[in-house]
Amino acid sequence: MILCKLAFVRRCLPVVLYLGIALGTTTEAVAAGDDAVPVPPAPSLAKPQTLTGDWFGHGPALRAAGFDFRLEWSQFYQGLTYGLGDNTWQYGGKLDALAVIDLSRLGLWRGFSLTAQGHLNYGDSANGIGGSLIQVNTALAFPGIEGRNRSDIMALYVTQRFGDLVSVSLGKFNTIEFVRARPLVGGIGPDTFWNVNLGPVTGITPPTLNGAQIRIGTRPVSFSLMIYDPLDATNRPLFSDLFENGVTFNGSATLKTSIAGLTGYYGVKGIYSTRRGTDFSEIIQPPGASPGTKKGSWLVGFSFQQYVVQDPANSARGWGVFGEIDKGDGNPNLMEWTAFLGIGGSSFIPGRPDDRFGIAYFHLGVSQALKDELAPFFKVKNESGVEAFYNVAVTPWFRIIGNLQFIEPASGGVAKSIYMGLGTHVRF
Repeated sequence: MILCKLAFVRRCLPVVLYLGIALGTTTEAVAAGDDAVPVPPAPSLAKPQTLTGDWFGHGPALRAAGFDFRLEWSQFYQGLTYGLGDNTWQYGGKLDALAVIDLSRLGLWRGFSLTAQGHLNYGDSANGIGGSLIQVNTALAFPGIEGRNRSDIMALYVTQRFGDLVSVSLGKFNTIEFVRARPLVGGIGPDTFWNVNLGPVTGITPPTLNGAQIRIGTRPVSFSLMIYDPLDATNRPLFSDLFENGVTFNGSATLKTSIAGLTGYYGVKGIYSTRRGTDFSEIIQPPGASPGTKKGSWLVGFSFQQYVVQDPANSARGWGVFGEIDKGDGNPNLMEWTAFLGIGGSSFIPGRPDDRFGIAYFHLGVSQALKDELAPFFKVKNESGVEAFYNVAVTPWFRIIGNLQFIEPASGGVAKSIYMGLGTHVRF
């Protein structure tokens, strides 16, 4: 019976972490350059050139009428080239549709808007191969994994803006979309880093959530507060069983500053959840008994992005250093602490200003209580790795991305793993 419980825990660890992703809460509100980001920052509808030529020339008229759209298609060919597991390469793809409707243009009050986003995944991925606890391909991990429902309305919320500084949003949010505005790190998924660790992982905030957000876009320090249901909202009805399992509070403050004329962003965050979770020090129980539980979980963190080289004619172009470190309670939060550090941004290769690159080291500290509880049976250690990518802008609307990941998995019995991948990204 005990061995069955251990097998269950070992099998479910990746799922627990995958449901505990929190993305960019300290730098999600900053855009490349000096342009203000719409609040909340999830919808990024900047107007690069597209395959359809801005909806066959009708884009300006649609936006004037209050309708803005983004449609993207991403493909991935990725495999485990060294390590324990299936060494065949996996192919999968993702369709991402995002719409923002200015309801004031439709006769409602000023500053009122609706945002909706849907994802459809197909094919297979390298996630779960090679012993890594954390997904090596974020885009294909959400919504759902192979063999399960893989499409969902990832976001559906209304926003009311009060002037230029304050906004309130209510509904279902896609936290993965939030980080796409990060100027140096970028998002995780289709066009920059692929590994969930570059999100980063907190163990408290799910990838999609039901709740509310208040943002105050003051300068030089901006503020954000989110209050939401602690359960993952993926493939669940909007506001289903809201707050029956507790409530989570997520606050952040971001300082935008300049050092030697180069833009930098420095942020702090704090998260607290009242949800009751598994007590990792009481997992191993006699036959017929259930693992213990523990109420309340917290996390605090610091992050930064600092340009080292910045184009004076276009502040959105340049490259620099970035990093984040977070400390969690470790029980019932599966994450004890996590950190990443890297460089990235616009390409430094002459004549390639629209290309992007990034390389980062990440480290995930797994709950010490869990390690101690399972130590007599099998070894669980911290997980770390390095990820590098280069994004080639073949055209303004078509990109090819090369990705390389070297990971030392958390499972003590699994060898080091190397993943290689090639992706494409099309904006219609």
